[in-house]
Amino acid sequence: MSTELEFAGKDVSEAVEKACFAHQVDEAELDYEVVRRESKKLFGILGGKNALIRVRKTEVGGKELVQDLIKSTFGDELGAEKSKKSDSSKPNSAGRRPQREKDNADTEKSNVERIIPEFDGPHISASLKHVLELIEVANSSIDFTVEGSELHLNIKADDLDLLINKRGAVLDALQFLINKMHGQKGGRIFIDCDGFRSRHEEDISGLALRLGEKAKRLRKPVTINSLNAHDRRLVHMALQDDQELRSRSKGDGEFKKVVIYPNNAQRRRSRPKPETAEAV
Repeated sequence: MSTELEFAGKDVSEAVEKACFAHQVDEAELDYEVVRRESKKLFGILGGKNALIRVRKTEVGGKELVQDLIKSTFGDELGAEKSKKSDSSKPNSAGRRPQREKDNADTEKSNVERIIPEFDGPHISASLKHVLELIEVANSSIDFTVEGSELHLNIKADDLDLLINKRGAVLDALQFLINKMHGQKGGRIFIDCDGFRSRHEEDISGLALRLGEKAKRLRKPVTINSLNAHDRRLVHMALQDDQELRSRSKGDGEFKKVVIYPNNAQRRRSRPKPETAEAV
């Protein structure tokens, strides 16, 4: 999957810096071309344009990556399970399921919804460690904690670059995979590595607050490019209590922009009411 995104700045260096932050890479790893260089205003007033760069991003998204992992590693098991489910869901000769089967399914559904899932932490940790060995993450260890209906797994290893590069796409893929393998209704498995997710969330929230202040100062919308759904939610949550700002997601696909607007009420200037002429 290949996409192109544009980043603007007062000069090329600032545009590149924004692109590096958005993609969590160094400048040496950034594939970009300069679309337009900055130009100065005539007499400091007229014209003038910001620099603009176009970044080419070729990568496998988290969902696509985990689908490849599932097919290559667990394809046979998943295929057999899918076939089994398909056979069990077929109607009987009368064209409908037996009433007893339907009643049992409804009863089972209501019981599951009332039960807090119990995760087998050691077994799930062992499955994750096996997957890490398959993708060549060496000398890994996994700690786990259970918090209500959530199981939190934390990976420690000698080299975690594979997991946290590209804003943690492989980490997201592993989390999706483990939830597919061991997830339970009403529960959720979360995977982190050496505190990466908490640091990343702090960075995104801090960025949202800084750009929110910039939007209020300039009284103009400010855009954050190329965020996944989780990061977009962090931006919206960071700004939700600020009455002077509002945020909105724009674009299509997995990665979208978030635009931060200063509220119209803050930008309007109070105008004196016109005086009415007195009747003579």
